[in-house]
Amino acid sequence: MTLEQKITVKRSKRKTASIYLERDGSISLLVPENTTEENVNDILKANE
Repeated sequence: MTLEQKITVKRSKRKTASIYLERDGSISLLVPENTTEENVNDILKANE
């Protein structure tokens, strides 16, 4: 089962990635500034 969800990627001066499920059902992904799009996709796939 696949659900289309709004995913917001926020880059900041942090060392680790965090995934948050917001109250409205959207997903926020907080990642270090130097994280590539490929790495962002890998993080999301690993946590499906």
